[in-house]
Amino acid sequence: MLAEAKVVTLGVYENYPACYRDKNGEYNGIYVDILNEIAKQENWEIKYYYNSWSNCLDKARKSQLDLVCALLYTEERSLYLKYSNVPALTRISSFKTNKYNVVKSIQDLEGKKIGIIRSDANSELLIKLCLDNSVNPIIVYYNHFSEVLLEIKKNNLIGGIFITYNNKYDDDEIIESSISFGPRSSFFASSKNTDPDIINKIDKYLTIWKDDRNSIYYKILDNYLNNKSAYNFH
Repeated sequence: MLAEAKVVTLGVYENYPACYRDKNGEYNGIYVDILNEIAKQENWEIKYYYNSWSNCLDKARKSQLDLVCALLYTEERSLYLKYSNVPALTRISSFKTNKYNVVKSIQDLEGKKIGIIRSDANSELLIKLCLDNSVNPIIVYYNHFSEVLLEIKKNNLIGGIFITYNNKYDDDEIIESSISFGPRSSFFASSKNTDPDIINKIDKYLTIWKDDRNSIYYKILDNYLNNKSAYNFH
């Protein structure tokens, strides 16, 4: 008789291709697929909580979620989250703008509208960079990265900061500027009250898979990063 599956809750937000919900209501993305593969091995049942990044982070802070994903390390977050030891991805982050705009330096953001994701570490770095250089942009807050990309495309924003996964997924009208951070690693993290075996198992499989170029880990990366796929913004 099979043992009852262990329920593991994951916070999912719009951060394509790391994690997202598609137009059919299915949960997908690099982190989602990695966790699903681990779940098959460990007899876990993954349940998803879909919301904005700031709400997912708040749920994890209150130990109302087991896991959050695709997040950068900060000391403040480490007070209430346990990060995996092994990063799932390492990427640079860049300021993206509309191809009709000229953004060559941080000074080009003076007086311009920039899209900021609530509780996003890269967005906080961008704001700090502006302050350090006495640059005063107009900050407009959003819940999802897809919302910021849409507003950039419409030229309602001069731009926003994003982790760079693969330029193939950008709209033809959206380009990278010379403003960038990184490379920086992103992780899974668990609530402090979550069973520590969950994050330990994630570390176990990431360690094994990343050491094997033929593993499912690299197949997942190849699927999302090397195949051109249209993304439906919503």
